[in-house]
Amino acid sequence: MEQDYINIHAWVHDAAGRSLFKQPANSKSQLVVVSCCKSDDCTFFKRNECILLDTAIFNRSSCPYGKKQYTTGYTKRARKNYSWVKKYQEKYKDILGGLHSPTDVMAKVGEYIYLPYAHMNMNKRLPLERHSSAFVSGDKFLKMSDFTPDMIKSIVDFHPHAMMGGEILSYQREIVPIFVQHLKENFPAIYKEANEIAELDRYIKVFSHIGRLAYVHTLKTGCEIWKKNSPAEKWTWDGEYLRSTTQTLSFPITRDYDQLEMTMLPTETTTITITSNDQVCDMTKFLK
Repeated sequence: MEQDYINIHAWVHDAAGRSLFKQPANSKSQLVVVSCCKSDDCTFFKRNECILLDTAIFNRSSCPYGKKQYTTGYTKRARKNYSWVKKYQEKYKDILGGLHSPTDVMAKVGEYIYLPYAHMNMNKRLPLERHSSAFVSGDKFLKMSDFTPDMIKSIVDFHPHAMMGGEILSYQREIVPIFVQHLKENFPAIYKEANEIAELDRYIKVFSHIGRLAYVHTLKTGCEIWKKNSPAEKWTWDGEYLRSTTQTLSFPITRDYDQLEMTMLPTETTTITITSNDQVCDMTKFLK
């Protein structure tokens, strides 16, 4: 039975438009349309992302449920270029630039789980269609039915080796703790079951949230927030507003004042970069 695909994202490149890099005179305008038959059961789509929009050269992945189609238009000097670009901008205006490239966090996509973790697809025990090797980029989609506690144990116990020999130490030191933390956050029931045989809690204890993107509304109430390079300029999260008395602004006034307080009302999607584990609590949700 043929699956029904719906268009979920479109992008129109205008050869005559502005560009950061000089374009060849014969470059042509282009339309890119992404369609999907599983957007109703895709974590990426719920996050306004799509795996087919991954721009990283070595991370580009295909999707078992998505398609990307290209249509080529005219050069920037062609008389029909303007009308061609406007035609498709109008046709796909509802989905134009609607999605973003994916964050590097595991995601359920239909019957699969997407595992975007370095060196993990070198593990031959994982029943992937293609494993990573010297000149082959491995698959990152694993059937959810294969994502069992035993398979998770195989993932955390894996010790990959480089092509020229020697263990890739960053896998156990960095990748596995991130994988385990993401598993606990996104699939707590699977984590609980796998923890019984794989002792996953040992990785949680050493995991640091510093550097991750978290939603402000889920942070620990009363915590202080600051930029990595500006620790003196702090904000306090009171559960509703971000407040600060340390920001410096210039006002057109001629008299002194005792104290300046700034308030900010974050939206449900406002995120900050974690600079201290004290900002995190059990209710904290992360974008990445």
